[in-house]
Amino acid sequence: MMKFFSTISILATILYLYVGFNAYHLNKKSKACGIFLIMNISMAIWSFAFSFTYTAENPFVYSFWNKLSAIGWCTFPALTLYFVLTLTNNRLIKYFIIKVIVLIPSLLFLLMCVFLFGPTINTNEYISIFFYNGDFIYNFSYLLLSILLIYNWGRKSKNSNQKHQSFIIALSSITPFVLNLITQTLLPIVGINFIPLMGQIYSLIMLWGVYYAIKTYQFMQIPSSLITTELFNEIMDVTFLIDVNGTITRINKKVFDLLGYRDKELIDVSITNIIKEETFTKLIDRCQLVTETIKLEHIYISTKEGISIPFDITINPLMDNKRHILLGILIIGQDITLINNLQAEIINHKVTSEKLFKSEELFRTMIEMMPFAISLTSIQDDEIIYINSKMEELFNMPRTDVIGKSVADFYLNRSDRMKIIQQLKDGQMIKEKEIDFRKIDSTVFSGLLNVVNTTYNEQEVILACLSDTTEQRKLQQNIAKSEEMLQKLMNSIPDLVTVTDLQGNITFCNQSITILGYDPKNKYAPSNFLSIIGENDLERFKLNMEKMFFNDLSPVEYTLIKEDGVLLDVEINGSILRDKAEIPFGMIFVSRDITDRKRAQEEFKNSKDEIEKINFELLKTNTLLRERSIRDSLTNLYNHQHINELLDLTIYEANKEKNNLCLMMADIDFFKHVNDKFGHQVGDMVLVKISEILKINIRDLDLAGRYGGEEFIVILPNASLEEAYKIAETIRLSIQDYDFNLDNHKVTISIGLAQYQIENAKSFINRADTLLYQAKKAGRNRIQI
Repeated sequence: MMKFFSTISILATILYLYVGFNAYHLNKKSKACGIFLIMNISMAIWSFAFSFTYTAENPFVYSFWNKLSAIGWCTFPALTLYFVLTLTNNRLIKYFIIKVIVLIPSLLFLLMCVFLFGPTINTNEYISIFFYNGDFIYNFSYLLLSILLIYNWGRKSKNSNQKHQSFIIALSSITPFVLNLITQTLLPIVGINFIPLMGQIYSLIMLWGVYYAIKTYQFMQIPSSLITTELFNEIMDVTFLIDVNGTITRINKKVFDLLGYRDKELIDVSITNIIKEETFTKLIDRCQLVTETIKLEHIYISTKEGISIPFDITINPLMDNKRHILLGILIIGQDITLINNLQAEIINHKVTSEKLFKSEELFRTMIEMMPFAISLTSIQDDEIIYINSKMEELFNMPRTDVIGKSVADFYLNRSDRMKIIQQLKDGQMIKEKEIDFRKIDSTVFSGLLNVVNTTYNEQEVILACLSDTTEQRKLQQNIAKSEEMLQKLMNSIPDLVTVTDLQGNITFCNQSITILGYDPKNKYAPSNFLSIIGENDLERFKLNMEKMFFNDLSPVEYTLIKEDGVLLDVEINGSILRDKAEIPFGMIFVSRDITDRKRAQEEFKNSKDEIEKINFELLKTNTLLRERSIRDSLTNLYNHQHINELLDLTIYEANKEKNNLCLMMADIDFFKHVNDKFGHQVGDMVLVKISEILKINIRDLDLAGRYGGEEFIVILPNASLEEAYKIAETIRLSIQDYDFNLDNHKVTISIGLAQYQIENAKSFINRADTLLYQAKKAGRNRIQI
């Protein structure tokens, strides 16, 4: 019989090593797979050594093999718990002291077994009691805790695949645990001692459970075939492979090249640690719902140095097609820094043109002075509407023979022009593209072409800069020095142009600083724009600076302090500088000396009246454009960006006046069913009607906006939580009782209602959104406060 148990132990050794190394090869970079391999090696040592204890002929042989097997049975519980803590990403395993505490009992009992027990050692009775009782408690508590952790991990998971894994492993683990408890502890208590120790054999049941989870549910792995397919289906830049909990399991080399992270710094780390944008984090939190590829534009990823880089990212779900379960997610990011910089350069040039060039004549003069061949073509029919003298020289044609012709006539291959038009429609800028052109005498030459969309005489046009290849180096140098060219352009303007940050600190001023008596090269020139505003005008200027965040600063008269202390009468225009995300980052002021104008003010009264009339029309037009820019085009509620700006202002007022403030986040229940069953046009009708119900039932001072999709936000200033609840309940009942004429399909809404605490807008919105999620989870069509 003992030879039979010995043979079974040898077979168990082989199985432990087979499963351990196979699991490790599934994902060699996974820390969990590495620990699982060590755990199986531990079991293999236990099983191999213990096979010889069954057939030992004397106490000395038995003692030797028993001590060798102790390497396995003393360390196995600690390795198992360490493996489970790592696999479930338990936050405790991040602390070094916890790792030490987990492993200390295994080392203690292993040393005691090796050095304090044996046929030639007279072991103290108290040491024996401590060893056997302590080892039992250590084994029992560690293994039971491991089973509970793996079960709880699956129970809390939203992933069905993970739930099956945890159930199988927990069930297969508790079986040997119970068998070992019965045969080694309970039966000896009642006097049954003939059953030999077989813990290493019982554990094969657990091994079978883990192996079944690996083979059936891809436990601790994502199939390489799926990864290979996705990698070659996409044009990759930086690539992350994450599991269903959002934890990074693999990265490519581009992550180090662009972001500076190495494998060990990101593996087993949540992807939201480096991609923190709300749209992305919400998607990862609900990744179980991702069933098809999703693309997100302009998402910022943090480098190792803390720098945010913009990316366009593609989110690819990796599915088990047989079981229709999510195995993981492949995230691919394309660095769009260069594109953003080029677009920002275009925007800066456009802003400069709009603010500084006051007439078409000045614009034409500037174009003629440029060292490039330049053409303007209509965006509607692609006909040439203007060329400069350099373009005439390049094509050897007078402009009168060119105006009105299709620009494609001058391309050797008309298809090149069609490709350029398509790229412009896609929002791209054509930079230094080599194209073959044909002159009037059929001569063919290669040119470097730069093309952008711009505005000319209040119409959208295409501006092209062209040079033949002999001037290519010169063109590249000019493009590389575009900032220097812009500075020279600004320095040629007689008005004082000043660029500041949001605190008014001067980051650039042109040569016209001399109107204040300062030398442009003098390091003692003013450092803050507010310091040169006349004392009597300072408060009025600060107030207008605040207004600039909503509208450009129309020309306003102030006095500036010259270097010698004398006041200078000026007229100042101001604008807020914003990035692509509409976030302010600076201000620009154009100051014009109006000393002579003020002297002749009476003589030009009629002209002044006309100018004021024109300014009024411009202001009215700007106001109309502003109103359109802050409204959602479908529901006419405030759009996402503006409602967030209003919330910032409302929070500021609440803090200042110490008033009550509540925030309502609302989401239409099962809105996807409406779109799927009745179509998106009916879905739009429901959105519009619910928006009308919202506006009808809120107070005049309340602010409502469409936060995105079917989600709405309502700001309730000066409202207690009880008052806000009554308003929310009225809205909920009105929507519940309204007949949307959807064939008995009831439309309801869930609401999260939060009262303002001392916090920023993002935190306030997150609390309201969490309450909304709880309302959804609690059954929908309800208010959660």
